[in-house]
Amino acid sequence: PAGAATNTVCVPFTLDPGEVETFVVDNVPPPDRDPLTIGYWRNWSTCSGGDQAAQAERRGGVDAGIYLLDDLLPVMLGDLAITTCEDGVNILSKRDIETGRVRSSDGAYGLASQLLGAKLNLASGATPSCVIPIVAEADALLASIGFDGSGNFLRSRRGANWATRAEAVRLAGLLDDYNNRRLDCS
Repeated sequence: PAGAATNTVCVPFTLDPGEVETFVVDNVPPPDRDPLTIGYWRNWSTCSGGDQAAQAERRGGVDAGIYLLDDLLPVMLGDLAITTCEDGVNILSKRDIETGRVRSSDGAYGLASQLLGAKLNLASGATPSCVIPIVAEADALLASIGFDGSGNFLRSRRGANWATRAEAVRLAGLLDDYNNRRLDCS
């Protein structure tokens, strides 16, 4: 129904005079929900500088299905443990976790950002589960190149790491489709 994403649903009904209607309200969030974008996870955190953490708390927080990045940490990306809000926001922003430098042209950071978003989505109950093999491939690729969130990994479009970079870009695209509810699991 309209408004379901905001937990506000209006349902019209009509009662005859003297008729009694009983309603049962089940406000437990369903176990399956749509994935959210990396932008959501970057902004809905305690370290984004916005009011999202307070909003989440006012709306019932995790118990009401309103997750912050922080609620789902730690998360492993290959061999890299994301344990802090700041590191999570840096990875979601395709930034080096040591220097904060933007590394969006590096295929490893693009993959890491979408992988982190996908893992946060899965941890918060999002579907579909057909993304799980893609997540496993992405984890394996990041582990194989020793991705630690700092420095250069897959910048070049040519050279020895070209095939690995192309695979990272392919996997990031699939995870982006998942995080944006475009992944076709049929």
